[in-house]
Amino acid sequence: AQELVQPIVIENFLRVFSAHQALRRGGVVLHSAGLVVEGRAYLFAGRSGAGKTTLTRKGHAAGAGVLSDDINLVLPAAGGYEAHAVPFTGEFGRTLAQPGGRAAFPVAGLVLLDQGDRLATDRVNPSTAIARLLAACPFVNMEAATSAPLFDALTGLVAGLPVIALRCRCDVGFDAFMTAVN
Repeated sequence: AQELVQPIVIENFLRVFSAHQALRRGGVVLHSAGLVVEGRAYLFAGRSGAGKTTLTRKGHAAGAGVLSDDINLVLPAAGGYEAHAVPFTGEFGRTLAQPGGRAAFPVAGLVLLDQGDRLATDRVNPSTAIARLLAACPFVNMEAATSAPLFDALTGLVAGLPVIALRCRCDVGFDAFMTAVN
């Protein structure tokens, strides 16, 4: 019984609960780095080791706000989607938790992050984008009961936001990342 009240057990329960609640609202919890530049959120989704935390560190050093380097909440909003700050972070943490600060930012775009030997971007067709984002939706992407609402949420997300693939080396500066993304 004492194990159930450990902070990590409670946090993991809340992560799963949040993912299910996001789906109920047509959104997703996305395994991604969430950075805020000029009041807009950019979400960099990728597998573990793709460079999310490295990119987060570079973005923070360059003045970007950090939603999270691990898990970000994306929900439909008037005119598009918003990325919301959540209490879950990875290795880096967050920089937008100040009292009275904004908790949600309009999403400017989704970036599918991969390691590569040079900085390059590619357009992504909708089916590839949905498949890649499906893999980045923890807690609900392996459940039969959530497959239809998850597919619907990702279809809406891909239809409503620009999605690109970004390949890069870890030594690329943050300004180069943002130039490539925009």
